[in-house]
Amino acid sequence: MTGKSFFERTGYCLLLVVLLTCIGCNSKAKQYSFSGNVTYNGTPVPYGSVVFTPDSSRGTVGTQVVAAIEDGRYSLTAVNGLVAGYYSVEVSGLHNMREGDSGPVADTLFENQRESVEVQPDALTRDFNIEGTAIEVKK
Repeated sequence: MTGKSFFERTGYCLLLVVLLTCIGCNSKAKQYSFSGNVTYNGTPVPYGSVVFTPDSSRGTVGTQVVAAIEDGRYSLTAVNGLVAGYYSVEVSGLHNMREGDSGPVADTLFENQRESVEVQPDALTRDFNIEGTAIEVKK
């Protein structure tokens, strides 16, 4: 019999599969820093969050990322940033931060706002301008 044995050929194929798998594991989509302003009726939102959920129905793969709003600004660094693609975004706003019995508490400023956002490498900022009537705080 000439050429390589079955076991040699299988060993080479197995080695090739392992190497390609390792290369694939180390390739990660580039993450981008992303930031912006959040206002409610033209006034900076004191506290809150902006939640970015990848829209898998539009081909975006990744993990959900949450950015805290402080004094009307949010910011994500490239380390915990977003990959390019489409996201479902939920913005929540809080105000009247104070100390409660078990830690800080705040009142909801407005109903959570949802919209779709596209993240592109050449446009890494997005402002959210929420309009409406504030939620009444029941005491």
